[in-house]
Amino acid sequence: LDPRVADWPLMQTVYPTVAFVAFYLLFIIFGRKWMKNRKAFELREFMFVYNFFQVLVCAYITYEVSHTAKASDR
Repeated sequence: LDPRVADWPLMQTVYPTVAFVAFYLLFIIFGRKWMKNRKAFELREFMFVYNFFQVLVCAYITYEVSHTAKASDR
């Protein structure tokens, strides 16, 4: 184990990661069965806000990367 990451969460053993994956798969399997006869959620407004936020974050990341690239050329 790399000593630089030894204190990071989930780095001591593989068991928590396996548990997260198992929980995720169970959530997907039982979630699909639970929602089978239900009306789909209306997420139009949420998705609009989420996508707008994603565009802002991506624009900021692009700006920072280009700014850093220009600074490293000097």
